[in-house]
Amino acid sequence: MGLSRPTFSIGLLTGLAAAQDRSIDQRPVFSAGEDGYHTLRIPALLPTGNGALLAFAEGRRVGRGDSGAIDLVLKRSTDSGTS
Repeated sequence: MGLSRPTFSIGLLTGLAAAQDRSIDQRPVFSAGEDGYHTLRIPALLPTGNGALLAFAEGRRVGRGDSGAIDLVLKRSTDSGTS
């Protein structure tokens, strides 16, 4: 049995129809092993006043430990989370 890699998904309402039936569209935003990061932890989502969404996390390059090469990583969506 292989090790699974954790993926952080942030559920976003997409469009009025989704809001009316209360369904949530989920997409992975940060995935372990991507972009040179062994582990990504402590995700956060911040909506801005102009409709953009900012997603932050700690990118840990070498391992899961609390010391070493740790970066703050950011991804931005300008279409309310659709992409």
